[in-house]
Order: sequence, then C-alpha cells, then structure tokens
Amino acid sequence: MELYIGPRGWILPALYPIDLSMDLLLRSNHINHSIHINTSPSMTISNTLPILHPSLSSSHYPSGLHSIIQYLRSHSLIDSHLTTLQVSESNAYSSYILNTLESIVNYELFLIDSNFHTITNPLLKHTQTFPISFMNPIRTRYRIRSELQHLINDDMKLQETYDQVRVVLNSINIRLGTQSLSFYGGNQNQSVSSLDAIVFGLLANCLYSDLKESRLREIVSEFRNLVELCHSLRSRFYQECHECFDGSVEHVLEKSATERITKERAEKSGNQRRRDVEVKDEKVVARKRRNQMFIVVCVLSFGLYALELIEFDSLTIQ
Repeated sequence: MELYIGPRGWILPALYPIDLSMDLLLRSNHINHSIHINTSPSMTISNTLPILHPSLSSSHYPSGLHSIIQYLRSHSLIDSHLTTLQVSESNAYSSYILNTLESIVNYELFLIDSNFHTITNPLLKHTQTFPISFMNPIRTRYRIRSELQHLINDDMKLQETYDQVRVVLNSINIRLGTQSLSFYGGNQNQSVSSLDAIVFGLLANCLYSDLKESRLREIVSEFRNLVELCHSLRSRFYQECHECFDGSVEHVLEKSATERITKERAEKSGNQRRRDVEVKDEKVVARKRRNQMFIVVCVLSFGLYALELIEFDSLTIQ
C-alpha cells in the first residue's frame, strides 16, 4: 500500500494529526506501506488528505480519515478485535475528539506567531522545494486563518474552546483508565485500534515538539494516562525516533510543569508592570491636576489683582 500525506513532522513521520494517525494505524496492524510526503490534496475529488493507494490493480483510492478507516475495516485489516459495540463507541469518541482538538492543533501550529515563524514555517520550507517552499506555508496559514477567524478575533471564544478541550480530554482520559497500552485491551501484542491512533495523532506532535507556546500541551500534561498512552505507542512503533529526543513521561510532564511555572511568572511580572504603570499613571494624573489647579489659582489671582488696579486707578482719577 502507498499512503500519500502532507508535510513531514519534526521527528515523527507526519505533521498533520490525521496523517500521523493513518501511519500509526498501518504500522501497528503490520500493513506494509510506503509514505509519500508533500502530497497535494487536489489529487482527489474530495480535496482531502491523506490518500490511500491500496494496490496497483485497485481503482479505488480512499481519501480522508473516515473513508480510509472504513475501507480498512471492510477488508478486516484494522479493528478486527473489536465488537460491534466497541466499533460504534470508537467512532463516537473519534468524532468527539477530532471536532474539538483538530482546530486547536492547527491554531497553535499556524496562528501563534512564535510557533509559526520558529518551528512550522522553517519545517515546511525544509521539506519542500522553491517556490513551493515559500508559497505553501503562507497559503496554508491563510487558509487556516480564514477557517479559524472566530477564534482569532474573540479571546472569550478561544478560552471557551480550550476549556472544551480540557473537558474532552478528561472524558477520554476516564475512558482510557489505567490501560496505558490501548483503549481496548492492555496486551502489548494486540493491534492498535483506530481510536488509539487518532488520539496519538492529535497529541503526539504537541507533546514531543519544541513549540514555543502550547496551551494544549499544558492541558494534556494534566492527564497522565493519555501521556503514557502516547509514550507507549511512540516507543513501540517509532523506535527509530526513540533516541532522537527525550520524550519520556516524566520529561513531558516536567517540561509542561516548567512551562506552566514560567508562564505564571511571566504573567505575574506582567501584572506587576501593569500595576506599576497604573500607579505611575495615577501619580501623573494627580500631578497634572495639581498643576491645573495652580494655573487656575494663578489666573484668578492675577484677575483679582488687575481688577483692584483698575478700581484704584479710577478712584485716583476722580
């Protein structure tokens, strides 16, 4: 099989969550496949990635997450160990987490300036040739900005979305429980389900990348079971990446805690500076008022003095 995806990730094979989920799903179910990166979604009628090319003799090329999963299930290549009820539950949870997290992942990758200019944009340029390397990151950022305009212009809506992310991850974390190997069974030799792959795809790059700002990573670090699931899947199926970076559970949690402390200190420092500015502004306003009062008193005093002179002169003439 051949899997056509978007740009490559930092160390993991794919940048976009769905692409990474599909690669893990094929790897973990021992489906031989090759990856083609930097694919244009215009290759398909639906204009979506990833694209699965099953074989040379096949005329059906499923594209997009749900179509590929449906195709693989119909050929008993994935989720064969799940019951009908578990498949339905997996579909429900997958849609639930995708609808909330995918937009936040794209927001942090492309719309937070520090992340885009130092991480995402250089990565996209490195994996593509000129002039596509120059045009494609800008075009992709423009498209995502248009799709997420409601988050950019409304801080309250953005905060609500992050709050919803925490609710979704909490429910997924509860469903996972202490089974750090899989949502459906704790056997290390058991195949990974589509739900496992989707959760990993959505969370792995934010956990193991060097994004400068990631509130999603801070939220994910609150749920140790999910961090352990991602770490387990990465260690089992991406061993070639294992020594490329320190992605242990303790390191990830410590990194997120450090970022949180640094952020809190920065906020406290910023608040203190704002308070200092406010106090300074109050002093400036008070000084201006005193100066204004002094000027008014001087003008009144001069006016009264002038009136007295005029009155004295008139008396002298008479």
